[in-house]
Amino acid sequence: MSQADPSRRVAWRVLEAVERDPNLMLDVALRRLGNNLEPRDAALARELVHGSVRMGLFYDAVLDPYFTKSDPPPALRRALRMAAHQILGMDRIPPHAIGASTGAILRWGGQSRLVGVANAIVRRLLGDVRDHAEGADPQDRLPQRLLPRDRGLRFGLPSAFVRHLSAAGEDVSDQRLSLCSQCPPLATRSLGGHRVAADSDGVLHQDGVWTWWSDPQAAIRGPVSAGEAVVQDPAQYQTVQMAGDLNGKRVLDLCAAPGGKTLAMSEGGARVIAADRAGRRLKSLAQVLDQRSDLTHSPSLLVADGRRLAVAPVFDLVLVDAPCSNSGVWGRRPEARYRYTPEALNALSEIQGGLLRAASAAVRPGGRLLYATCSLTPTENRDIVDLLPGWRISAEQTHWPSEFQAGGYACLLEKGA
Repeated sequence: MSQADPSRRVAWRVLEAVERDPNLMLDVALRRLGNNLEPRDAALARELVHGSVRMGLFYDAVLDPYFTKSDPPPALRRALRMAAHQILGMDRIPPHAIGASTGAILRWGGQSRLVGVANAIVRRLLGDVRDHAEGADPQDRLPQRLLPRDRGLRFGLPSAFVRHLSAAGEDVSDQRLSLCSQCPPLATRSLGGHRVAADSDGVLHQDGVWTWWSDPQAAIRGPVSAGEAVVQDPAQYQTVQMAGDLNGKRVLDLCAAPGGKTLAMSEGGARVIAADRAGRRLKSLAQVLDQRSDLTHSPSLLVADGRRLAVAPVFDLVLVDAPCSNSGVWGRRPEARYRYTPEALNALSEIQGGLLRAASAAVRPGGRLLYATCSLTPTENRDIVDLLPGWRISAEQTHWPSEFQAGGYACLLEKGA
């Protein structure tokens, strides 16, 4: 393989772009940079990107003993993460192709000087894997001496994340940590009595109004396009259900985009004002609303920062679906785990607390607050709620990621007596 193939070129460019912009979503970059790929190449590029990022911290820890110098160049780290994923996380790429493609992508990326050291490390890793019994998971394919001692790193998770959960007394079993990096299949919720036929193409599993799909495009082209279902994770809907009957109630959604919870509350008859500081994302919600003639009360959209929204205390319910570390959805948003830093968590804590305080001022006497995140750590959840004076918890739930849904936290609050 003397030249880098299209899938690896796109994967390289996506990984490079995400390194430059930590807030860039992998799937956005993949759509932008890989829109001209053939389906087979696109699938390989996606697997290389998501695998390299999802288990990147694990691959880094495995590769570190092979480096003769600390702090290797980013390009070398990037190429070797891709190689490690092909060796440890994939089954169909022969060893000689992994070595050749690693050298080819480095040369294509203008890093020819790194080809020799990269090839040497790939050969050593391949040798260590060959000498060990292969298993289904990357951890099973390595000799014990190469496995990271840090339990978080073994599952591609930030060390601090596991420490924070352990300090809070949370269960951090291997099974739970493993689920944090697994991406559940796309889920849809059927609307208005519609049902997806169990034998429809792409259907993986069904439970009541919920359908999980092995082929997301089959869902989008089928029931979603027909207005018979919406894409939604069950954990999102369970958060809204905590509020009970919202028919005719006045609701303020302070962080509404992309709009899943706003739509679910509107379906229940609520009169929702959906506010968000991201006008572009609210435009996407507006396009969805144009197709939803079934809503008794279509939400009103407002571009505004929820921390500085001056409204009268007239709402029966105010929802704060706060920005967070996304630790409950790292399976779908693998790049977000690299933002789990003390600086980012401190900044998020200020935003979360500010939103909750602003929300409390908009609740009518006797009304309620609903605070939610897609994070699992108490520092972003219960610790934030406990800082709000004068309110008590009436219901609380934490969803751990599972085979069929993402994770998150939700808490219903009422004014104390």
